[in-house]
Amino acid sequence: IQNDTIRTFADSLYFHGDSSIAYLYQDVVLENGSKKLYSDILIYDTKTKIASYQDTAIRVQENSSLQSVRGYYDVNNDQAFFYDDVYIEGEDMKMRADSMSFLTDEQRAIFMGPTRIQQLNRDIYCESGFYDMDDEVALFEKNAQFRETDVEANAQSIKYTKSTGVIRLEGDAYYRNKEDIGTGDLIVYNEKTESAE
Repeated sequence: IQNDTIRTFADSLYFHGDSSIAYLYQDVVLENGSKKLYSDILIYDTKTKIASYQDTAIRVQENSSLQSVRGYYDVNNDQAFFYDDVYIEGEDMKMRADSMSFLTDEQRAIFMGPTRIQQLNRDIYCESGFYDMDDEVALFEKNAQFRETDVEANAQSIKYTKSTGVIRLEGDAYYRNKEDIGTGDLIVYNEKTESAE
């Protein structure tokens, strides 16, 4: 237990007093408020409050879970970094990425490589950008692609805001639905009215 908010559990623990590093093994759980990180092996620096793992961990918070092969969690700065086969699952969303950082308090995923998001009948691909899971606002950049049942779109950047239903395509924008095809520097599509301009 550390500062009454950070609690760590494991079957086995080796603590190195000189370096203040704890090595935890088997059924490891790191709790920080409502956030929990599960792993079989976890290295935790009690001075810097940074936990790292090299062989798969699952992070759970409220209605979302995140899994990756390698990563580290900076408790002080509420930021985590995940590498190799990153997978996030939310209430109505699944995301796969090569690597990403995650701002835990803001519930914001920041993409640091190829990323694919699947939401109901929607498929999104990008290689940079962010996705805010609470506000459902996203920016997809670098080879950004958007696919829905009868809609296809590509652009240098795609910005999406769920509350307004607006998708902004900027830079070499391309849009196609069942009846129309459009290209330009800026295309704005409203998914609620199913119209583009």
